[in-house]
Amino acid sequence: MTTSDQLHDTHNIAVDRVTYTAILYHIKKAGVCKFRKQFKTGDRLKIQEYDKKSKCYTGQEINRRIVHITFGGANGIQDGYMLLNMAKVKKPIAV
Repeated sequence: MTTSDQLHDTHNIAVDRVTYTAILYHIKKAGVCKFRKQFKTGDRLKIQEYDKKSKCYTGQEINRRIVHITFGGANGIQDGYMLLNMAKVKKPIAV
């Protein structure tokens, strides 16, 4: 792990199958979520597919890095929310 990786956190995110597929094939490169103070540019996202019907994780996961954050209250994003822009991670997240 490099020094820059040590400065950034990894966040687990559960998404449904449709969202997971869109992220996997780079159709979805950003997402709006409620404001969370802990997210910062450079952090990694471990995006896990979640099946709502069975209420279980499927075991599928994608790794992304937050490359930009737009905070709510401006740019058409509701106050209390944030837009996370994601990019592919070149190396896997260390466990």
